[in-house]
Amino acid sequence: MEDISSSDIDRRGNGSVKKIKVVITDDSLVARKFLEKFVTSDDELELVQTFSRATHLLEWLENNSQMVDVILLDIAMPEMSGLEALEIIKKKWPKIQVIVVSSLSDRDTIFEAMEKGAFDFVVKERQTIELTRLKDDIIEKIKASVGRSKGLDTAQIKESLKVGLIKDVVKKVALSPTSLRKYFIIGASTGGPATIEEILKNLKYFPDVAGFIIQHMFPGFTSTFANRLTEQLRALNPNKHWIVKEAEDGEMVKGGVIYVAPGGKNMIFRKEGLDIYIVIEDPKPEHTYVPNVNYAFEKIIEVVRPSQLVAVLLTGMGDDGAVGLKIIKEAGGWTIVESRESAVVWGMPRVAYEIGAYCEVLPKWKIAEAMNAKLL
Repeated sequence: MEDISSSDIDRRGNGSVKKIKVVITDDSLVARKFLEKFVTSDDELELVQTFSRATHLLEWLENNSQMVDVILLDIAMPEMSGLEALEIIKKKWPKIQVIVVSSLSDRDTIFEAMEKGAFDFVVKERQTIELTRLKDDIIEKIKASVGRSKGLDTAQIKESLKVGLIKDVVKKVALSPTSLRKYFIIGASTGGPATIEEILKNLKYFPDVAGFIIQHMFPGFTSTFANRLTEQLRALNPNKHWIVKEAEDGEMVKGGVIYVAPGGKNMIFRKEGLDIYIVIEDPKPEHTYVPNVNYAFEKIIEVVRPSQLVAVLLTGMGDDGAVGLKIIKEAGGWTIVESRESAVVWGMPRVAYEIGAYCEVLPKWKIAEAMNAKLL
C-alpha cells in the first residue's frame, strides 16, 4: 500500500496513478543502462529522457521542464559537473527533485549537493551497482521525493506493542548514575543531514552532555558527515563548540562530543562503573535500515537513566526509530518528533506520532530550542 494523494490520480478519470516522470543524466554508459533498467522496471515511473552531459540536460530543460518530476544526476561529469547543474536547476526549476547518483570518491561533493537542494543520494559502487537493493533504494527515493512513499501498517506496530514488547525492554532500564549530566540521541534518514546540521547550529554547547546521531547512511560517508559538522560548528564559535566524530568501537563517551554511528554498522552502548563506552556491531538480519535507530534507542536506556535523556526522531522513509522512541518515552525519557510541517519525508516521524511516542511534535526550526531547555 502506498500513500497516494488525489493529485497523483490521472486526470483522464480512469483512476490510474499518474506516473512519476524521470530523467537520467550520467556520463557513464554502463551506469545509464542500469539506471534505465531500474526506472523502467516500476509501473509508477516513466523514463522521459537520458543525457550523458549536464549541459545537454540544461538545454533540454529550457523547453521541457514541465515534463520532469525527478532527475537522477551524476556528480562527476565532463564540461559541467552535476553540482554546477544542480545549482542552476534548483534556481530555475525549484519544483524538480534531484537525486544525486555518485561514487564513494565524491563524499564531500555529495554533502555540498545536499546543502544546495538535492533531495538525497545513492552510491554507485562497482560492487553494488548490479544489486537489487540499489534498484529498490533508487525507486523508493524517487517516489519519496514526490511524496509518494510506501504506506506503513501502523496498526500492526500498535498490536506488537500490546504484547509486552515495551514492558520487557523497560525492565532493563538503567537505574545507576553516569559520569555525565545528560545525553541526547537523534535518529534520521532521508533529509536528515541538512536537518541535523540546522539543529546542531542552534544547539547550545554543554561540556557535561554527550550526543549520539543515528543517520541512515552508506559506509564511508559518516566520517565525512561528522567532520563537516564539526567544521561548521567551529566556524560559528571557534572557542566553544561541539566536536562531532564518527564513533569508534570501544571508545569512552565524553562530554561535549557528539558521536555519529558509522555507515553500514549499528551503534549501541555498554557501561563500566560510571562511564559509558561505544559498541559498534554488524547489522542484524532483521535490521532493514542501518545504522538502525530502533536498536540504538532501545539500548541507550540500558546504560543511561531515562531522566537524563532527550531523544529526537527526524525525517525519513519507513518506520525505523518509532518503536524505540516509544520505549524511551514509556521509560521516562523526553521525546521529540519532527512535525509534518518541516519533515522532508514524514515517514518515521509519522509512525512515531501515530503510536504516541512523542512528548513534543515540533518543526525542525524549533527542535534545538526544545532540546536546549531539556539539556540545561
